Amino acid sequence: MATLDNYAALQGIVARWDRRLRLTQSVLWLPRAFIPGLLIGIALALVARTRPLWPPPTIALMALAGIAVGVAVMLAVIWLWRRSLIVGARRFDVEFGLGERVSTALELGTGAIRSNEELRLLQVADAHTRASAVRPGEYLPLRTRSRDWAVVLALAGLLALFLLLPNPQTEALEEDAQQEAAIDEAAEAIREITEEVAADTDLGNEERQALLEQL
Repeated sequence: MATLDNYAALQGIVARWDRRLRLTQSVLWLPRAFIPGLLIGIALALVARTRPLWPPPTIALMALAGIAVGVAVMLAVIWLWRRSLIVGARRFDVEFGLGERVSTALELGTGAIRSNEELRLLQVADAHTRASAVRPGEYLPLRTRSRDWAVVLALAGLLALFLLLPNPQTEALEEDAQQEAAIDEAAEAIREITEEVAADTDLGNEERQALLEQL
């Protein structure tokens, strides 16, 4: 029973270490996940300065959407990536200087390594004792690289510059919007006239049909 309790506790410890590792990776990779969305925004802003494409607010929203997708993909890769406890334990044995104690104990528990009951009991108990004394935050601190954030800030500043500077295509975009509005207004007027003609009982069938075809 003691062996089973220690083995289950050891599995829980390794699982907590794995969550801590994933958290440190998330913090470290967060600024890098912003970069694809910012690059997409910069590319769209540059193209929008050569042809009437989208207004600056729309491009800004697209860049934000790209950033959100980048962060979501990064988190999915980190947190949904499956790895066995033993594989993780081998890494932590090296990371925490445990001399393969934890991974060996887990392999003894699964039967991957055969041993007598007494040795297995001692090995698992020793691994549990040593693992319980580890403070993973000391080995896996939450840290980020200032260089990564500097790149993000530089790209964000460049995108803001392209969006805020006067765009020679803005007038063309406004003209296109006015033309679309005029077309929509005319189409709505034609629909209303068509409905009135179709419902006018004073018109003969031939006259009504001729007017409808013209409309």
